[in-house]
Amino acid sequence: MGSAAGTVKAAIDIARSNGSKAGLLKIRMYRPFPWSAIRKLLCNAKAIGVMDRALSFNGEGGPLFTDIKAALYEAEKHPKVINYIYGLGGRDITLRQILNIIEQLEAVGRGEPVEPIQWVGLRTKEGVTFA
Repeated sequence: MGSAAGTVKAAIDIARSNGSKAGLLKIRMYRPFPWSAIRKLLCNAKAIGVMDRALSFNGEGGPLFTDIKAALYEAEKHPKVINYIYGLGGRDITLRQILNIIEQLEAVGRGEPVEPIQWVGLRTKEGVTFA
């Protein structure tokens, strides 16, 4: 959603030119939430990265992440859904960070384990996540 979609689209174009099957579903209207359309479009994916610019009070990731997981609950196939929380403190997300996310999602699609909630661009003692 929002302004990051343009950066994500540019990263996906790069990834697809290198043979990736990455794609983008841009949510333009959040309410009423398009449950059935999202289920139809995403149910055959192996891994889905949901990008949220906020953390929800429910403790299970961002608001878009929880809604997309709920939309896929009734689907016959259950793709792995990973939440990427970015932009906290007004930080921009970079093309390199999104390319790293795409690489991670491809690994998840091959069966590699990953934490379901990831933080992007946070400064930690160890450095910046997804730098």
